[in-house]
Amino acid sequence: MALVFDPKTGVTVEDTAVVRKRIASDWKKAFNVSEGSPELVTDPETPAGQLIDGQTALVSQKDNDLLRLANGFNPKTATGVFQDALAQIYFLQRQVAQPTYVTCQCRGLYGTVIPYGAVVQDVNGNTFYNTTAAVIPSEGIVECVFRCSVYGAVEVGVKAVNTIITVIPGWDTVSNNAAGATGRDVETQSEFETRRYESVSKNAHGTAESVEGTVANLSGVIACACEQNRGDVSIVRKGVTIPPHSIYLSVYGGDPKQIGMAIHMKLGGGCGFAGNTKVTIKDPTVGSNHDYFYEIPETVPFGIKISIVKTPQTSATFEDDIRSALVKNFEGQEAEHGRVKMGQTVYASRFYKSVILAGVENLQTIKIKFPAASGTYSDKLEIPLDKLPTLAKENIEIEVIS
Repeated sequence: MALVFDPKTGVTVEDTAVVRKRIASDWKKAFNVSEGSPELVTDPETPAGQLIDGQTALVSQKDNDLLRLANGFNPKTATGVFQDALAQIYFLQRQVAQPTYVTCQCRGLYGTVIPYGAVVQDVNGNTFYNTTAAVIPSEGIVECVFRCSVYGAVEVGVKAVNTIITVIPGWDTVSNNAAGATGRDVETQSEFETRRYESVSKNAHGTAESVEGTVANLSGVIACACEQNRGDVSIVRKGVTIPPHSIYLSVYGGDPKQIGMAIHMKLGGGCGFAGNTKVTIKDPTVGSNHDYFYEIPETVPFGIKISIVKTPQTSATFEDDIRSALVKNFEGQEAEHGRVKMGQTVYASRFYKSVILAGVENLQTIKIKFPAASGTYSDKLEIPLDKLPTLAKENIEIEVIS
């Protein structure tokens, strides 16, 4: 066998060429032929060589199967049912597909109620349901978060939502100033591993990490980030002000009651909260009510610019291929570090691999900016805690160098 076990490095397999050489040597010994003897030629074009090649392929295949089995016990390399089994230790299950969420501006008469479940439509015919009832204030405009009626990666560009399906007197128009937070298909290997790693904090109490780990695993949560200020004075961290002895929880998607209950269960009394959203939770044990605050971040477009040299071998669909690959990376479907979200430091280098795998051989540069409309292209960005970056294909600029 060409499977090698080392207590320090783990399980490895030998190169196919080494395996073939060993099998050829075994054949010669079996036929009682010394090394280099002309009586048994093992070149690939000979009958003996072809049989040796076949045996080498079988051995290599079995070794690779055993290697995959061994890697199935490593949380960082496990896939499929092996990853699902490891996650059960942490009481986790692979997340099913999630819908796209989009923040829309609803305009109309003062006092008009935009009810829960109200339906709007985008230019592509996709329908979206309002997730929380809202009342239009005296300014004549209120923001509501809408959820796509189908699950999966439905992209919603800027100004794409423009039709009111649920007709309500006093509600005049609907639009979206930022692209939607694209949903996802069934959780990928890299996404699941990132969530498993973060979930280790779930069993803790009284820390920002324990709250973030719990909320991130709630159904419908697209992105979550949390910071804590243990000091006696307010601090500015990741673009937001956090009062003393408080946490700042930023969550996009999910059910407010479930988010509030997660805060209630993970943080003891005496902790302050900051954010633009209030939720009241009844203690399941004593029945008392508790008010908690968290931030529903503003969705803000993110921009990417790449420069490539086009060659005769460049695919005719290279622009669409690049944009699709970058969106998947951004949403965490192909990236090692999950979705780009609030409070993160984002490096342009995270996108290089995706562009190369999209078939681009002559990639020159990748630059990123945030916000897409007013930012400056750079190699590194800091995303504020109260801003959820979104990436639409129209905000990916491709420069072709002759």
